[in-house]
Amino acid sequence: MKKLLLYGLSGVAMILMAGCSSENFSSLSSQTKNIFKNIKVEADKISASTTSPVAKPEKLMLNDIAKVASASVDLTGGFQKAIKSSVETDPVVLNAKAEYQAKLGSIDLAKTSREFKISGSLLAGVEDVTDETVGAVAVINGRKIMFDGGKIDSQISREEFLASAALAEYEVRQNERASNALSAWVNLKRYSTLNELIQSRLEVLAPLIQQLEKVAEAGLGDASQVAAAQRTVNRIRVTEKDVAQRLVEAEVGFESVFGVRSPGIPFEGELISNAVKLLKVEDLLKTSPGIELNYARYGAAVANLNSILAKYSFDVGFETKVQKPLGGSGYDSDESIGFTISKTFHDGGSLEAEKNISEAQVSAAVDLLKLSFREIEKNVKQAETTMAAMTQAIELANENAENAKDEISFLRKQLVIGQSTLDSVLSAEARLYEAESMAIDFVADRYLAEITILALLGEMVTLFDIQ
Repeated sequence: MKKLLLYGLSGVAMILMAGCSSENFSSLSSQTKNIFKNIKVEADKISASTTSPVAKPEKLMLNDIAKVASASVDLTGGFQKAIKSSVETDPVVLNAKAEYQAKLGSIDLAKTSREFKISGSLLAGVEDVTDETVGAVAVINGRKIMFDGGKIDSQISREEFLASAALAEYEVRQNERASNALSAWVNLKRYSTLNELIQSRLEVLAPLIQQLEKVAEAGLGDASQVAAAQRTVNRIRVTEKDVAQRLVEAEVGFESVFGVRSPGIPFEGELISNAVKLLKVEDLLKTSPGIELNYARYGAAVANLNSILAKYSFDVGFETKVQKPLGGSGYDSDESIGFTISKTFHDGGSLEAEKNISEAQVSAAVDLLKLSFREIEKNVKQAETTMAAMTQAIELANENAENAKDEISFLRKQLVIGQSTLDSVLSAEARLYEAESMAIDFVADRYLAEITILALLGEMVTLFDIQ
């Protein structure tokens, strides 16, 4: 570092001395080149041996990213903490958080436009080859905007609205990913319960199926009744395969969110249902993240329009300049301070075009805000309708299941005395599974509707204490 400073000072000294001596100009040029060559060598050494004051981000390799891309959620803390952890570590949520933090930085950047700006430069070298004028000149400039018609204020306001939009977007993503996690859990519970149910029904039906196979092999009984019974058994086995496949798909979906295929802890559906019962939907609609997102975007569009309209005004700035020649420089000393007034009188119509574009963007933002009100209200009402319908459907399915159980009990007794057939019993068992499976599906669909309402109204963050 000391060598670099010495070389630099030597170079400046030679230039300054040249301005007041009769040294041969070409010799000076050759010596100067050697000095600056040495400066470059020393600068390269320093660059190679020191680090930048601002640390450069380490570039991650694709394989390294792939190793940590899979979800990994701690499920030992219970249901609520599992959902909270899955959301807070979700890449979609983390990306939205980073975008919000970047927007906060944009506000600080916009505010710096108000501050006094100082810049300086030092020019050293050959000023005039013909006259062999060699020297250096130092120049310092300062400027501060005193009045700009509101452009800077509007730009700051726009960045603040964009930051608010980014925050609302962050909350939207949190609620969406919480909904995604809960939906994955609901579907896993749905198909694991259905799989357990059909396996239990098959265990009960195993003796009847074996009896049916013996009858079919022996060629006994009514052929049409045996064929009907075989079709019923085949339908049950097809259902078993379908449920098993859907269970695998549900496990894959759950694993993509939580990192494991089986939670090992119960799904707390009552927590969801109780939270929905306490909601004041009409009040929450106006403050939902989706509405706040589009309202903030509308505010940003208005602020952008105001900043463009402010360009029709004039600017007033406070400026100062200090210029000091060194050595044999031909520049004059110059010190100035005062105010500047500037205004564009003709720009070929570009400002008018900017205004028209911005006005259209404001109009589009208003329309999008209206649409978000309609869509969120519609989706909430549809989910409420689904909830009510599923509640009634669950009661009917449970009632049908009880009736099917009574029918099976009666048909089994009749089968013993020859007053019933295997097909009748198997069909009744199939109806029982259908009724019980429908009840399970209806419960799952009701949970999904409740989850939709909580996500649309932005209540997931509060319910699961998501940061």
